[in-house]
Amino acid sequence: MSPEMVGLLGIIALIVLFLLRVPVAISLIVVGMAGTALIRGWNVAFTQMGRSAFDTAGSYSLSVIPLFILMGMILSYTGLG
Repeated sequence: MSPEMVGLLGIIALIVLFLLRVPVAISLIVVGMAGTALIRGWNVAFTQMGRSAFDTAGSYSLSVIPLFILMGMILSYTGLG
């Protein structure tokens, strides 16, 4: 199947999943993984899903958020803020 056809089917699948009131995150994960599997194969799709989740969780911009919240809680409890 050509990548253009897979993209068109992916857009249609997203619209159908949205109309079925499936959460956006789950819809995007399902359609993205299915599209990657159709174009590149299931092995690549599972590898990409695991790798992208790890890369996102390990990024610097997301790792400072819990520390910022911790700093705010400490300032709130000590009365400094």
